Amino acid sequence: MNILQKTIYILTLAAFFAAPVIYGQTGKILIETKLTRYGPDLKSNTYSVNISATGAPAFGKAYNINNNDDDEKVFYDLVQYDQTKYPLEIVINGSNVVKPTQLGGPECNQKDQATLVAPKSVAMGACHGRTTFLLLDLPEPSGLIGNCGNFTIQKQVQLSGAGYSWQYKKSTDTQWKYFNYGTQYTENGLNFNFKDVPDLKDYTGNLFIKFVVDYENLNTSKIEIYESDIATYNIISCSPKLEATSDPNITACNYSNGEVTFTFSRPLETGEKYLFNRVPVGNGNPSSATSDDSEVEKISALSYKWKNIAPGKYDFKYQTQFGNNTPSTVSTVTNFTITSRTPALTFKAADVQPECSTDKGGILISAEGGMPPYYYILDDETEIVNNIIVPKRIPFSGSYLIPITTDGKHKVIVVDSFNCIEK
Repeated sequence: MNILQKTIYILTLAAFFAAPVIYGQTGKILIETKLTRYGPDLKSNTYSVNISATGAPAFGKAYNINNNDDDEKVFYDLVQYDQTKYPLEIVINGSNVVKPTQLGGPECNQKDQATLVAPKSVAMGACHGRTTFLLLDLPEPSGLIGNCGNFTIQKQVQLSGAGYSWQYKKSTDTQWKYFNYGTQYTENGLNFNFKDVPDLKDYTGNLFIKFVVDYENLNTSKIEIYESDIATYNIISCSPKLEATSDPNITACNYSNGEVTFTFSRPLETGEKYLFNRVPVGNGNPSSATSDDSEVEKISALSYKWKNIAPGKYDFKYQTQFGNNTPSTVSTVTNFTITSRTPALTFKAADVQPECSTDKGGILISAEGGMPPYYYILDDETEIVNNIIVPKRIPFSGSYLIPITTDGKHKVIVVDSFNCIEK
């Protein structure tokens, strides 16, 4: 807990809107007013703070400091307000007169005013006074928060005589715990990395956070405490980091779909799976798959191949999900491209007739494009490879004459190394 420099102060409580009536969604403002005595010849002074809200009674408070007071006095007031009543109009008036009075007029007469159209902490002043309006409300949580990065709440705190702290509690905790001033919070707000707070490293679940202002009431010798609302943040696991995306991703054939391989920073945990999503850049419908689908092949503990993707450029994002449907954080959007192979495979075939009965005829073939080496299959001939019947592919290069020993019609298929054919 950080204790700012001590000074002399007095606690004064006041009600906002004249009664503890709650209108809609309520919030709290802590008003700290610091008065400085003009000097030993002070004759009189006035200092007032007034707040009015749309369609509601106003808050008003007058403060005073006399010759027999300390050189500084600090006053605190807690204002409860209705967030639906904005804008708030704030007016500060200050004046002081010293003696002997030469002309009977004020030594100082100033006014400061502001219009707050939304919740905001501000500081204002006039003559010998300075007032800080500190919102005790915390921002509304939005979405899920991953436990692998920074957690930030921006709230500037500039109090003259009070200490303050940021506190948290996990779902399983019975007591509030303190963040550290200087490393996990400063006068600009709360900012910490989960890995730097041993108690929160790898934590998932609800995280309760509050902001507490405390000071010693010298009139009662007691510690007075003002607390913010308690904000609840849902902390989830972070998805693995995407370390690499394969590139280029060229289809096997000019007419076929392609595939892309993603490599991540960590293996999946037990019961965890990937949720992949891609959207064609420009227009088109999104497509999704999980790491359990047949279109996704596990290459290693870190790498997964998403198959059967039409050529084009895609925006890609992902997250993981556990068996109980608990999600992790959604990744940022990256992109990948599937490119059709060019040039396409083409081949030529011509029959070569024997000039006499003793000559051998054949089929003259040649191929280009695709991905060499090239193979031909004659008359759908097959062979057995690893106990599986497959087409019998015979390699060739350049212009090649397939010898034909029997008269009649013959069928020739030419393929490249990916088994692509001419289309």
